[in-house]
Amino acid sequence: MNIYFACSITGGREFVDCLLEAGCEAPTAHLAEASAALHEATVSGREVYERDVAWISACDVLVAEVSTPSHGVGYEIA
Repeated sequence: MNIYFACSITGGREFVDCLLEAGCEAPTAHLAEASAALHEATVSGREVYERDVAWISACDVLVAEVSTPSHGVGYEIA
């Protein structure tokens, strides 16, 4: 199953490991890495939007970790 895991860059990222261990694909798994904020800072807002919308469209389901406030996650859910 291809799962879009929506999470804040500042917290809640560790839960993607559970999905990967269950054999799911998660195009956002790189966000669980400690260097995620540094990497994401090098990508333009337009590139992030286009990439994420394409990933959401291609996934079977969206799972959102919402314990850490994030405008981005709110947008992705919408």
